[in-house]
Amino acid sequence: MDFRILGPLVVEVDGERRQLGPKLRVLLTLLALRPNRSVPAAELQAVLSRTGRTPTRATLRSHIHHLRLALQPARPGSAPPATLLTTETGYLLRVQPDRLDTVHFQRLVKDGRQALDAGDPVTAAERLHAAQVLWRGPIPDHVAGAPLVQDEVARLEGLYLTAREARIQADLDLGRHAELLPELELLIAQQPDHEGLRRLLA
Repeated sequence: MDFRILGPLVVEVDGERRQLGPKLRVLLTLLALRPNRSVPAAELQAVLSRTGRTPTRATLRSHIHHLRLALQPARPGSAPPATLLTTETGYLLRVQPDRLDTVHFQRLVKDGRQALDAGDPVTAAERLHAAQVLWRGPIPDHVAGAPLVQDEVARLEGLYLTAREARIQADLDLGRHAELLPELELLIAQQPDHEGLRRLLA
């Protein structure tokens, strides 16, 4: 994977981690949360204003130019991990699904839940543990609170909680009760109204 946005942004090109400034990190996270879809320039400007003054269109174009440069491969002939395109209304990050941690995360959760439903807790625990590892922390607040991605962030956060609940169920099915109790009690303290977690503790 080249883009990891489930937590603080990490970008790797040809195996080399790229260091981006604050505004470029915000831009890339927003675009990666809506991959292969045009994001209006006005909405990008509005979110960038949370990190300072609202940028002009010319300033936004300059940020996009520097982001394109940051995504260029170091080795001649290598394919870039993504292409940043200009659209009629804004910008679009064209990226293959296997280069995004969000896509891999969702696939693992789906596979894990299907295995659990099929009565295979070993496979379920393996897939769901792997999904949980990909979740490195919350998406930064100034990005997560942006109207254009609020629904997507909320969906991913809900999926993470669902995956964690399913992983705990798989581990319980494998007899790992004692080691799960502290984690389950902490989750219930954080989500006191979550009936599914309470059923696991019963």
